[in-house]
Amino acid sequence: MLASLIEGPIVLVGHSLGGAVVQKFIQGGGQAAGMALLASVPPWGLAPSALRMGILSPHLFASVLAMSSGRSPLVDRDLVREALFSPDLPPEDLERFASRIGRESPRIGPELQGWPPFAPLAWTAPPTFVLGGLDDRIVPADEIWRTGLYYGCGPTLLPRLGHALMLEPRWRDAAGALRDWLLRLHA
Repeated sequence: MLASLIEGPIVLVGHSLGGAVVQKFIQGGGQAAGMALLASVPPWGLAPSALRMGILSPHLFASVLAMSSGRSPLVDRDLVREALFSPDLPPEDLERFASRIGRESPRIGPELQGWPPFAPLAWTAPPTFVLGGLDDRIVPADEIWRTGLYYGCGPTLLPRLGHALMLEPRWRDAAGALRDWLLRLHA
């Protein structure tokens, strides 16, 4: 119904879990003129990123796992910063954002790990934009690169942006990169 009210090409934009939703929509036969994946769950899920975090930052992994399983929200402000933000986020913004973090649904966990598969076959995907932050601990830069390779596009990696890139002081860098891609897509 809503799609019939929108004139012109539809471009789907998804951040993190929203990126998995966008990919699942396309996999299920949904049509779009393009898809933009921002700090998105990679096409194969978060299992490789989770394994790396478990080895390199077991304290962070345990906290993110507790939040993702629905047992507890991330409440330690240092862990919130480490998981979601760059060091540039002002303390008052960190406090404001951290106070709003709630539990994740435990039902989404297996799907976020990549089972069942949710990504479309690469050659069936519309033109794709992949963007991530170099300070992202949830979806690190190498996963952003591999996502770009999967979809046949050069990913955009921006310095001093964490996972919650739209809340960072440098959010305009991400918004500008997305805007520029949209302009090229519709040129």
